[in-house]
Amino acid sequence: MKSFKDNNDNFEYVFSIVKKFYKDLTLRLNMSYFDYYENNNSLVYKMYVSTNENLYYYYDLASFENRSVLVPTASGDHAFNAYFLGASSVETYDINLLAKYAFNLKETAIKKLSRSEYLDFYSYENFFNLKTYNKLKPFLKKDTAKVFDYIVLYNNKVEQTNNIFEIDCICSKQRLVSLNPYLKSNESFSKIKSILKNKQVDTIHKLCPAHLLYKCFDKKDIVIFSNIFSSYYGFSYETNSFLNNISEVLKPDGVASVNYIYKELNLVSKFLMMRKIYKSLNNVFDIKADKDVVMATRNTESLMEK
Repeated sequence: MKSFKDNNDNFEYVFSIVKKFYKDLTLRLNMSYFDYYENNNSLVYKMYVSTNENLYYYYDLASFENRSVLVPTASGDHAFNAYFLGASSVETYDINLLAKYAFNLKETAIKKLSRSEYLDFYSYENFFNLKTYNKLKPFLKKDTAKVFDYIVLYNNKVEQTNNIFEIDCICSKQRLVSLNPYLKSNESFSKIKSILKNKQVDTIHKLCPAHLLYKCFDKKDIVIFSNIFSSYYGFSYETNSFLNNISEVLKPDGVASVNYIYKELNLVSKFLMMRKIYKSLNNVFDIKADKDVVMATRNTESLMEK
């Protein structure tokens, strides 16, 4: 698998899809997952700019202090909360080729904006406003700036539901704070700002599907799978591969959040997926995340049935 950090040969392809998305009304109206990058088994699809999960559950999952952590790239919020809670190293994975640009933009925004400006920029009240973007642009990586120059240009020219962003990630300032520990207060934001500014190495991102993480990364203390199981694996032929390989990417005393289950999920689907997890993994425990639930497992290396 190619690393986001080392691989720039897909940029022109990705940028062509972004332009196509805004110029093709049919594509915007009918497709969320709208193209494939076949050489990397990866997708270009709508961009997550903020988490829609309550990541305060991290406090109940494990201590992140001085731990090695692996999370989805997504909007960056999984990584930034892990850093905030004391992780010694954080690496990320994704199959969406747009994710690394969303990550770079958000990391830059944390470093360069006040908490008030940041919340304003990422909430629907003043979402991706041009004034704040122009403040960030000089500090962005070249390819990130090119992508968002185009996106910001068109951002206010199409309806939100037809935009390149996942609509359920565009929320209020209050909700952004309620989902992210690093945004809880001015002190919390100052802490994550300091952590990112003093970080010695860039976060490593890799193009890698969740069931193959053991091929892309060394074993970690904590692995976050977000709601990937529900979204991609719950009833597919890769389900067993996903569950069986969790142990391969965890250290012997490691912990993994296997699935984030939203309260809105169909009850039958929820029951079937939870049963599948309980039957396939030992030492599974549930964590309340407000009205949602997170299924997690620990010490899987010695507990998996081979």
